[in-house]
Amino acid sequence: MQIAYVQVAVLVGVFVSGAFGDLVKGGVSSDGLCTYTFRDVCVSQRMSDVKKLRATVDSQQAQITLLNNVVAAIPHMRTVMHQQQRTIDELKGKIGSYLYGAEYQVYSTNYFSTENAQSLHDNNVPCAVCLLTSRKTKLMIPAKLTCPNGWTKEYSGYLMSERVVHASSKTYVCVDNAPEIREGGRANEHAALFYNVEAKCGSLPCPKYKAGWDITCVVCSK
Repeated sequence: MQIAYVQVAVLVGVFVSGAFGDLVKGGVSSDGLCTYTFRDVCVSQRMSDVKKLRATVDSQQAQITLLNNVVAAIPHMRTVMHQQQRTIDELKGKIGSYLYGAEYQVYSTNYFSTENAQSLHDNNVPCAVCLLTSRKTKLMIPAKLTCPNGWTKEYSGYLMSERVVHASSKTYVCVDNAPEIREGGRANEHAALFYNVEAKCGSLPCPKYKAGWDITCVVCSK
């Protein structure tokens, strides 16, 4: 078997020498680095150039990925910068007050009907003023869906307010079970926000209320 390997090696050497003799040349260059040359160019040098080119391409691809990530983050960065500038202006006393559109902060529509809107989160809240000509008194009752005897039910839904850590979180609004949205107002400025109100046991009597449950509401008139 050893003799056969030697014969194959000799045949391969003869073939390479005959077929590519004018292109591939054996020997060691003056700097002692090249064993073979192709068209008088050092093979090892050519491989080195390929590796450098590949490294350059990889580096450029990484830069492109980084730029794409930066571009994707620009809207969020603009929102953060706007909020920071607003805070600075308020601290400096340059601004007395703002008038914002209110936004829903509802991550799930499981509570509300989707009859008038498929999604509420970050959409603006419309407002309405109603006039009752025959009934003069209006009453909003939290944690109820029906009105007392002698009262007329106008609508029912869920109690909403600002977040508990916000200054105006003590103002509650009864929002209809099938809320509407104001089209084209999805600016997401996080200024005036509507959150569902949950029961917090303690000063609130439980078990009449259930801790963590969203509070329903009804608006009645008489």
